[in-house]
Amino acid sequence: MTWEKLKLILSIIYDLFFLLINIPWEIFKKFNPNKCKYKTGEQHEKDINEIAKTIANITKKNPNIEIVLDRQLGEGHSSRSTEYKKGKFRINISSLNSIIEINSKDKYVDVESLVTFEELCNETLKYNLLPCVIPEFKSITLGGAIQGIAIESSSFIHGTFDKTVLHATLNNWKWSNNQFE
Repeated sequence: MTWEKLKLILSIIYDLFFLLINIPWEIFKKFNPNKCKYKTGEQHEKDINEIAKTIANITKKNPNIEIVLDRQLGEGHSSRSTEYKKGKFRINISSLNSIIEINSKDKYVDVESLVTFEELCNETLKYNLLPCVIPEFKSITLGGAIQGIAIESSSFIHGTFDKTVLHATLNNWKWSNNQFE
């Protein structure tokens, strides 16, 4: 058997292996009722104000309290344990999981932080659009990509994902035009 034939056989085995591994994920996606959600800008503002009110109330009682996201092990892509969250106030942002607007004319999306790139791409493809930088992991959230930089193969053209963000609300800071306001 020649080296070329062996490479071809190994390539086919490799592809079949990953196809078989991916089948449970594809079945889960097909029957998962949690499709990408849409909400109005008004509902988004209401959700943001509710989270801000919670933060204001807790920091009024204890100005030195440390606040962390209330996400459990396995809900993110962090390689560290959740030990650093012990004794800190956990803020729930699970309501921030929707697309607010896809503007195909001006080519931008108004989206909340817990929308995954898979959800975003599935929706933007309906308008023949995609983000400039797309992480390889489908389940990376947009908020996670901003916080974790998200450098990908298209980054040599567009920079890291955060460089493609026009505006973001981060707790009590605003990010606009690649700077904090």
